[in-house]
Amino acid sequence: MKNIIKKITSFGILIAVVAVAPLASANYSINSLSNDCKTVTIANHTTGVGAVDPCWPNTSVNAAIGEVINVAIYYNNSGTTNADNVSFKLSDPQNQTITNNGSLSMTGSILVNGQVVKSGVVTVNVSGGPSALTLGNVMRYDQAANANLPVSGGNAILSSGFNYGTLAPGWSNQGVIKVSFTVVSATNGGGGTNGIAPNVSTSQYSNFNANYGNVTLNGNFDSNGYTTTTSFKYRVNGGAWIDACVTNRGTGSGSYNCDLTNLSAGTYEYKAYATNAYGNDEGSIFTFVISGNNTTSCPSGYTWNGNYCVVNTTSCPSGYYLSGNTCIQNPVSCPSGYYVSGNTCVQNPVSCPSGYYLSGNTCIQNPVVQNCGYNQYWNGSYCVNNQPTTSLPTVSTLGTISVGATAVAVDGYYTANGCDVYTLFKYGMTQSLGNTTSEVNRSNGSGSMAQSLSGLSANTTYYYQAQARNCVGTTTGSIRSFTTSNDTTRDTVIIRTITNNTTTNGGGGNAFIKLMITNNREIVRGDKEMTYEVSWENVSGRDLQNLVLETNFPDQLDVLDTDHGSIKREAHSVIYKIGDLKKNESGSMDITAQVTSGLRNGDPVVAQAIMAFENPKTRAAENAIAYDADEFATVDGNSVFGASLFGLDFLPTSLAGWLLIFLILLIIIILAHSYFSRNRGAQVMINSGNVPNNIPVDQAGNDYVVYRPTPKQ
Repeated sequence: MKNIIKKITSFGILIAVVAVAPLASANYSINSLSNDCKTVTIANHTTGVGAVDPCWPNTSVNAAIGEVINVAIYYNNSGTTNADNVSFKLSDPQNQTITNNGSLSMTGSILVNGQVVKSGVVTVNVSGGPSALTLGNVMRYDQAANANLPVSGGNAILSSGFNYGTLAPGWSNQGVIKVSFTVVSATNGGGGTNGIAPNVSTSQYSNFNANYGNVTLNGNFDSNGYTTTTSFKYRVNGGAWIDACVTNRGTGSGSYNCDLTNLSAGTYEYKAYATNAYGNDEGSIFTFVISGNNTTSCPSGYTWNGNYCVVNTTSCPSGYYLSGNTCIQNPVSCPSGYYVSGNTCVQNPVSCPSGYYLSGNTCIQNPVVQNCGYNQYWNGSYCVNNQPTTSLPTVSTLGTISVGATAVAVDGYYTANGCDVYTLFKYGMTQSLGNTTSEVNRSNGSGSMAQSLSGLSANTTYYYQAQARNCVGTTTGSIRSFTTSNDTTRDTVIIRTITNNTTTNGGGGNAFIKLMITNNREIVRGDKEMTYEVSWENVSGRDLQNLVLETNFPDQLDVLDTDHGSIKREAHSVIYKIGDLKKNESGSMDITAQVTSGLRNGDPVVAQAIMAFENPKTRAAENAIAYDADEFATVDGNSVFGASLFGLDFLPTSLAGWLLIFLILLIIIILAHSYFSRNRGAQVMINSGNVPNNIPVDQAGNDYVVYRPTPKQ
């Protein structure tokens, strides 16, 4: 029996020594943590599929000819010593032909001292063909540099390998090698081509009106099978060329046009233009002459709508009400048991049975009310502590909804915070303001506070500021500016009540355009980039013309990047001239923004999207409006560390709290060390490291950014 016990004891000591030995010996460890990113992944850069923050998830991706794919090799040394002579290799796909609707696989590897320590296989599935891959750029991102950097001689990764050098341990040294390829058409059974630029030609203009400055430019294009963007370039009297009607035409061909209106007098030149990933082409130059811009002066009771005089509608006969410029018959009084909703009689809901309450037109079961403790209340599911219910209102000054020569519609966003709120705008020709609009009672809620400013001077810069007052006090937003137009015949500004306060549509144009904006957040944190998605759909049943999308952000947000339109950085806005939108046609755009400074905890962060377009029935200007309202929270190193570690915010947020946790861990380590020293004499080395804060998104347009994933227990 003693021999058996002795053997078991010796075996236990051996197991303990083996278990402790790796900790006691110093060594590197590449991508060995359970929460490390996958070693080799793939994404479609053109479509964005697979490029997901924090770690790319895909080992297979679909692509089409003309699109760009990226292969990423992730690295992290979680050991205790340097990994020397680190290199990266990727099997070269360039001399292989992908069959029609076929696929191609690549193997990526991480080597230390010439030995493969980690590897993975990724696959691209190409529709159409035959096709091939051609090498683009090779980029390196590591957390210490905090940027995507081009790799000199990076194409060696496809042959002898890219020599990285020494990889030190620690999260701050993790990174990614990203290799880009373009999917091209293959010729003669192998190898890739460089693709074909589009062809374009200029055609004679049409719908010409020399007196009013209106003309339609015409052209024809052929994409040659690659995604192509068309436009027109025009200029007056030998000035700079101006781009107009920039439109993605996909891989098709055919004619296209562009309407120009209200041009000033002069001699104009124009030419058709097209571009794709493999080059561009431009047509021959055509000319036309505008003799004047004589906007018609309409008689009393009429208004010029841009093309002709229309009768003003200011009052309606008995039994009708005014909607825009149209009189609509009032609904008849509803019979007993019905109520008026808009222009329709809707049946009243029946009274609810005992134990239920009426919500809109639906009976909902009453929650079981519990007797809560002192200074608590029942929220329908459990007792919660009472919180202060009233505070100062919050308010944001937003962009303008429409701008005329003598009248402008300005907008803001308010939150009452517990009692009735009253809103107004201050405005004037200097930042001292001096004028105020009438105060409006908005009740206890949140939403748009749009108002009209009238009696303004044409072609003049004005400043304005939103203000909100409730039972606690008054809050003001930032000061913004606008410049009135010089066209005194277009000074009618119509404000419609907007009751929506999130990403659903608002404004008078929501019967024509379904407009949404969201960043999929409720809390916005400082120093964290975020992406706003703006989407739209033509729900009018008619083709719409002259669409312009303006997206406005608070002054405390910087606009970093957008995939459509142009950025007005000083105005914190993005302008996208969409042009025409066919019925049922939709679109979307992404805008990257980041909080800079000037916000406090709890401040609202409101983004505003305004779609201006021409009413297909009346030819009058219309607006559809959408909002995204979030709350700002400051970034704290301790709280972010706790959140990134467990996905929650229950860990300590003070230095004393963390010191207490480290003290407890130290005591546990000492006790464990004492136990092993007394019983086996084993020594245990503890390796610890700090998880970094979120890494900002690369501003150079690259789609891969390393982010420390949440460690798992």
